[in-house]
Amino acid sequence: MSLRILIIFAISASCSFGDEWTPARAGYQYTFPADHFSHSGFKTEWWYATGNLKATTSDQRFGVQFTIFRSGLRPPASTPVKSKWVVDSFGLGHFAVSDLTNEEFHFNQEIARGSMGDAGFPEFSSTSTDPQTLAFLSKSRIELIDRDKNVFRIVADLGDTSYDLTIAPTRNQPVFHGADGISQKGAGAENASHYYSYTRMQTTGTITISGKPHQVGGTMWLDREWASNQLGPDQIGWDWFALQLDDESEIMIYQMRTANGGTDPYSHGTIIAKDGTTIPVKHSDYSLTPVEMWKSPKTGATYPVTWKLEIPKINIELTISAAFAQQELALDPVTYYEGAVIVDGERKGGKLTGRGYMELTGYAAPLEQLQSK
Repeated sequence: MSLRILIIFAISASCSFGDEWTPARAGYQYTFPADHFSHSGFKTEWWYATGNLKATTSDQRFGVQFTIFRSGLRPPASTPVKSKWVVDSFGLGHFAVSDLTNEEFHFNQEIARGSMGDAGFPEFSSTSTDPQTLAFLSKSRIELIDRDKNVFRIVADLGDTSYDLTIAPTRNQPVFHGADGISQKGAGAENASHYYSYTRMQTTGTITISGKPHQVGGTMWLDREWASNQLGPDQIGWDWFALQLDDESEIMIYQMRTANGGTDPYSHGTIIAKDGTTIPVKHSDYSLTPVEMWKSPKTGATYPVTWKLEIPKINIELTISAAFAQQELALDPVTYYEGAVIVDGERKGGKLTGRGYMELTGYAAPLEQLQSK
């Protein structure tokens, strides 16, 4: 079986929904540090971190993406099998570094079945000591190195590029998105996930490009999401933004795009104040309008790389622009855009700037593998 077929199988498998997998439902009680670890009863989950960093000894800037996906292949109630070739989960990793100063984009995809110990997603153990691995592939991993302070380490090898970063939250309590951490993304009961974030994390470590190490510092954003869900039958992709503003507030906002060119009313967001308090943002509260398009020379896909975000109820108007255009992950079988952005605008007449990350999916092709049928 080719790697491409394995990936397609893993993606499509992660979208099926049935009684054998646990759904995301209201009433879930989050527990830490346990929820940083794997949730094998759910079909799919991911550990996702992005951020904007700066070299400590120069003006060179970088964007970083780290994502490890776990896709469940065998429900927890499956008959036990002793063969080492039969695995319960499949591992997939997407890693990228945007050299913002030189406008160079480095990215890689890592695939592992886990049958030979090349991937793993440990469950939480109360007797374990720090550090403890949360998820790993053969070359990349995320570790919890201080469970009391929620400090993590992310390590990725992209070939000619790598990074080793320590990320520590400025606020020890995570932000929960949606209704008590249940992010409803469509009308179906299955179109929901458990979703929390650490939205501003102090970051230190090393980025190495073509053998040259750069000591870096800055801020990152860590997302944790798990579900047994799928896109609705009419949802073809999404536009997602994680913004860290210079007034020490943050915004997470996204819209699910539909086949008729509209946006799903279940699209939503969260505004996080400097002190950590949150304001939920409904679909009717905001607008996201494309301003500037960029056509990929690699895939021919056209992406909106500059956006206008308006949230009238709190008088926010922002322009969100890609730090540079070429930040497309041209991967097989799913190509999408994941890049560092610069934010410029105002709130209540005052200047408001910042940085963040933008993810655009379904532009190279509709995400049919993720749609319910």
